[in-house]
Amino acid sequence: MKGGKEAERKLIFLPYDCDAKNPYEREIFQAVAECLEKLVSSNNPARLVEFGMPLVLTCFSSAFALDAFLAKKVFPIECGSSKELRTRARQWLQYEQLVCDDIVKAMDDEENGPASRICAVLNCLDESVGRHKVVLFTEFKDTWEAYRDCLEEYFGEDSVALYSAESPSEERERNV
Repeated sequence: MKGGKEAERKLIFLPYDCDAKNPYEREIFQAVAECLEKLVSSNNPARLVEFGMPLVLTCFSSAFALDAFLAKKVFPIECGSSKELRTRARQWLQYEQLVCDDIVKAMDDEENGPASRICAVLNCLDESVGRHKVVLFTEFKDTWEAYRDCLEEYFGEDSVALYSAESPSEERERNV
């Protein structure tokens, strides 16, 4: 609170759809859907909770989170070959990593540039938010790290304040 007045808060809806320029994301969504369908039809709720739910959460977070999840998990037999899902996830990750490696260039070429969630978020921040403070949440460390790198590269380190669960509470409070 500044001067006893609470800052205005609003939620900005950020529509995002898989773009034809990014076939890897669409393919991974299809592969995840197929895996979930097999898990549901196996009638094993424990497997669905143990593997299916985290699979969906990491997939909707980022290619970075999904790749980290898949690297650590043993695939349920119901999902079939893990090789195909991991290959598709790795292709999506490589695509997103290329975007992040040169985020300024990716953002400068809106018409022909890559289709990426990170670009969509940065574009929204750039156009809608201006110099206001923004809080972005993510549950996954790998997503946080990717966004941190892109935000700092695009907006400049001095314009970005980040914290995670490991950050001291004073730092978290100061940055919000």
